[in-house]
Amino acid sequence: MLKEKILIVEDDVEFCDLLAEALREEGFVVAQTNDPIKGKALLEKGSFAAVLLDYKMPGLNGTELVKKIKSEGRSMKVFIISGRPFIDKILETEGLTELVTAVIPKPVDFDLLLKKLRNMK
Repeated sequence: MLKEKILIVEDDVEFCDLLAEALREEGFVVAQTNDPIKGKALLEKGSFAAVLLDYKMPGLNGTELVKKIKSEGRSMKVFIISGRPFIDKILETEGLTELVTAVIPKPVDFDLLLKKLRNMK
């Protein structure tokens, strides 16, 4: 069985490391970065089944990366991770609701995230 490749772009270093480690323990192949500009470069170079993006990061936010992924016609699943209230409304206002597979609220329910990642088709 081919292992799913996942990219995590999250500016909280500790949270990013914990999430990556937990996903690796579950059998996923994980690339990670705390820098959204590096995340953009990894997206351009790599092939991922899914990307987990923090919504609010310095320099480039998650929605800008979503727009880039989709403008290139990439078919990967996009999960926005956010502690912001009303994130669904923000995505709707920015016209991104249809482009995002799921919003994962912070604090992250790892079991829920794992279920969504395993149900990717």
